[in-house]
Amino acid sequence: EMIREMRTTEKEMREKIAHYQPGPFPPSGRVDSGVRARLEDMRRAKKFNRGEE
Repeated sequence: EMIREMRTTEKEMREKIAHYQPGPFPPSGRVDSGVRARLEDMRRAKKFNRGEE
């Protein structure tokens, strides 16, 4: 439950940050944070599969 809450607030923060970036620059930043988020999710999934969480 807490993990889900953390994930949603992280997502909201990311969306806010993406929203406030000006001009034609956001896409690269958004892609970068998306990749980072995917890596974090993969790491979390590995931990979860091992039964650490």
